[in-house]
Amino acid sequence: MQTKIYLCLAYLVIVSGLVWTDDLPQNNSESLLISKSTKNLFKVEDDIFIIHSLFNAADAQLMQRERERISSITEAHFETAEFISSESVSKLPEIAAQQAFYQKHPMLPMKLITDNSFTQILKVPESKRGYFKAYFEELSAKSLADKTVYSGLSYLNYEIGKATESIKLYVLPSLIIISFAFLLFFLRNVFITLYLFHFSLLSIAIAQVSLKLFYEESNILSSLTPLINFVVILSLNFHLFYGFAHYQSKKVLVGKKLIPVLIMLLTTLLGLYSLSISDIPAIIQFAQMSTFSLFIASVINLIVFIFLPLKTNIKIWQPKINIEKIKLPKWLAYAFLIIPLLVGPWIFLKLPIQVEALYFFPEHNEVVSNIKFVEKNLIGTPILELRLHKIDEKISVRDYKKLEKLEQELLQILPAETKIISQIEMVKQANYIYTAEYKLPDFEVSTFALISQIPSNLKQSFNSDYYPLTILSQSLDTEDYLKLIGKIRNKLEQSEYYYQFGGLNYSLMNSQKNLLQTLANSFFMGLLVVSLIVGFSFRSLGDFFIFVLVNLCPPLMTIIAFYLFGLSLNVATIMTFSVSFGIIVDATIHLLHASKEKFHHDELNQAIYMPVLISSLILILGFCCFIPHYFLPISQFGASMTLTIFFGAIYDLYVLPRIKN
Repeated sequence: MQTKIYLCLAYLVIVSGLVWTDDLPQNNSESLLISKSTKNLFKVEDDIFIIHSLFNAADAQLMQRERERISSITEAHFETAEFISSESVSKLPEIAAQQAFYQKHPMLPMKLITDNSFTQILKVPESKRGYFKAYFEELSAKSLADKTVYSGLSYLNYEIGKATESIKLYVLPSLIIISFAFLLFFLRNVFITLYLFHFSLLSIAIAQVSLKLFYEESNILSSLTPLINFVVILSLNFHLFYGFAHYQSKKVLVGKKLIPVLIMLLTTLLGLYSLSISDIPAIIQFAQMSTFSLFIASVINLIVFIFLPLKTNIKIWQPKINIEKIKLPKWLAYAFLIIPLLVGPWIFLKLPIQVEALYFFPEHNEVVSNIKFVEKNLIGTPILELRLHKIDEKISVRDYKKLEKLEQELLQILPAETKIISQIEMVKQANYIYTAEYKLPDFEVSTFALISQIPSNLKQSFNSDYYPLTILSQSLDTEDYLKLIGKIRNKLEQSEYYYQFGGLNYSLMNSQKNLLQTLANSFFMGLLVVSLIVGFSFRSLGDFFIFVLVNLCPPLMTIIAFYLFGLSLNVATIMTFSVSFGIIVDATIHLLHASKEKFHHDELNQAIYMPVLISSLILILGFCCFIPHYFLPISQFGASMTLTIFFGAIYDLYVLPRIKN
């Protein structure tokens, strides 16, 4: 009765926690993925959001009503909205007059209005990006246009938020349902299943509550915290319960299993916390929250399981599987160790890294087609901000001819549809509007006069200490982007100007191109510390080396599989090596402890092999639910976890006993 009352209260707490955190907002701001080491890079704080409205027929009145609707919603959400539009460029209020203006000036680089379409570019200040979700959902709900195309970093982050939210709505529930079904299948007892399963559900609630209390939001990485808690606690309870079912005594269970359980939890927590050596805020947040919430969930789990009464004489279904019957030949066991150690590190350095968020979506996805359409037909994505300097003197209008030549040379090495926004381009456009000549004026006084005529929302802040340029182009994958930066750098090295790279896109790429090295250091540091703890706990140098080998090879095998299947590394998949390491070490610790304590055959089979086998099977099937997801980091996170847990089970159940003997 005592246990049943507790269980009812526990499920009430779980439901309350999940309901309270249901409104936890998503924040996938690029600042969370920019490393602290890039703070010296200058950044452009404003983001641009592009709205391109298309109509089936030329209807000036309908176009005007849609523009007024957009302006009204924008002002309601952002108060002082700053638009770049055909109205602000032409300084004409009527749609028909603006259309005539652009027909008269066909060489203007951005055609912001046609007979049946118009484009508005909204500057979204960094301080206002938290309002974007509500703004976009209202804006897109009742459009008068026949088709509206969106682009910009705020829009991309909104779509990433939707993809991340699907973890809570679809992916995690799928894992929970599969786990519960298999748990019920193996235990054949509804009450015991509900009792064991509540620990895993409670760990999810603890993770969500922790995120809300400490950060008041989640992101693409921290939203994985409940998932990690769930699988670790599920594995923990398999070991506790199968041990209890075999010994039929909690006192004996504590004597036999408490030490390996505590070592298992300690090593798992250290493996997760090792990620905090990264200087990327989102990864640090994940490391801290997963470590803290898992610690709380584990302490509660152990106290309740050990001290709360649970009936003995529990009968559970035991499949007739003899793990020890299958023995690898000795040469094959050593081949399983040597091949990944030789091949894995070499392949690891060859795997491509993808940090451009647009490439996380499939090609046919609406967000990709929208952004690609805008980049090709209207305006490219700001891929790089440049500042040019002179050492001994300030930059002035006298430098414009040389700077114009440098801009043209840069355009020759950039992709065909690339545009440069600069003070010179603004002056040339203003000159074109007034004189019909798309060039710099011949006299400096004319240049100054034209600068004063440029609309304030188009004018870049002129600073005599440096000359700013913005390069607009199509979104590039990481490898192509880094090659392009190399070309730009080589060209600028040949000029008389000193240069500085910056901007959001460059900051993201620059901070994440070293992500591979950072997280590799995290993994190996965690492996070393955990292995030393295990070696010290078991007082065996041999167990230390066995532990290192058996837990290093599964991630290396996953890396080899990634290479064979043409998969890439990203911020989520790289992280899985530290995360999955924290999971696969559990079985190794229990097996080494059983070997040291000389467990007999039945004890080894029921208290060790069965929980390892069943928990691995459930987690593999559960993480397979992630693989069909359309968002690349989620899909490949599932693939990476599935492969690593699979290889971990193979090494623990078949390679470890062979080399141990």
